[in-house]
Amino acid sequence: GGEGGGGKRKGDFRQTKKKTSRKNQIRNLERLLKRPGIAPDMATSLNEKLAILKEEVEVYEHGELEKKRVLKYKMVKFFERQKTERKLTQAKRAQAEAETAGDEAKREAAAAEVARLEDDMIYVMHYPKDKKYISLFVGTDSGGSGDAPLPDGPEKKRQEVMRQLA
Repeated sequence: GGEGGGGKRKGDFRQTKKKTSRKNQIRNLERLLKRPGIAPDMATSLNEKLAILKEEVEVYEHGELEKKRVLKYKMVKFFERQKTERKLTQAKRAQAEAETAGDEAKREAAAAEVARLEDDMIYVMHYPKDKKYISLFVGTDSGGSGDAPLPDGPEKKRQEVMRQLA
């Protein structure tokens, strides 16, 4: 037995009302708006509600796409960041060696390489989460280290990312 209690009794199978999904709500509102003889003031309020629901669905789907892309490119971006950090350290070391040696041409070349690699780091770290990631480096299957930068692929995207950050 059990006296008092706010729990369900055995055999009480009444359904709790499920919340209808946003897409179903949109579909229901669109059907309702198609009915003939609907009052104009009711139609305007339904249209406003419909616009709000469509916006909510769009925001939700955009967030889901971002989550999907973040998970998909997480490892690629991690390895590219590691590779770029390693190359940046090497370039800074080469720049310091050129300064101590007094070789102006090598120092300028190393400084340009450091600037390019710093831009690459910004590219990897701040790439838009909702866009398909374009890799900085070519992955080669047969031999080679795969460190060769892509000829033109990420260059446009790199400029776009820099514009967004500025």
